[in-house]
Amino acid sequence: DKCRATGTTFNPIAEWVYGIDNLQNNIELAYDNWLGISTDSISEYYKYRDKLLSQIAIMNLKKSDGVRVSSDADLYYYTALDKELLLKQLELINPTLIVCGGTYDMLRCLITELPALEDSSNGCTSIGNLKIIAMCHPMAMIKGGNKEKYNQVTHLYKELIK
Repeated sequence: DKCRATGTTFNPIAEWVYGIDNLQNNIELAYDNWLGISTDSISEYYKYRDKLLSQIAIMNLKKSDGVRVSSDADLYYYTALDKELLLKQLELINPTLIVCGGTYDMLRCLITELPALEDSSNGCTSIGNLKIIAMCHPMAMIKGGNKEKYNQVTHLYKELIK
């Protein structure tokens, strides 16, 4: 049974959910243990991954069909164009945590009280009860790969809950 969500984007997101979930329960797990289950079959892996993904909401800034890659200018344009819709989605979802995948600066266009971060792809902040992690896009190629992204996201979450 093929999964609809692509692995290159959604596998790292599931890893982040797993790490954050466990930290919320005062359990810190190394990246190599992220599945927490025996993966004897690929379908077992996807079932577990999809269970993790079902716990979250994913918002896409660009509300139109488009190419695989978007420039920052393009994303700023769509953030401004769809500002009302995006704000309504945030209101309906009412998140306690937002993880921005390379879009922290665009989120600042929606939530103007957010401070600038020294590195908008590796930082964190909070406003009231809302915690925000600024990360690179899940598909971003960085030294250390998905393991490094997992380590960054869990480190930033620990900073927020200190």
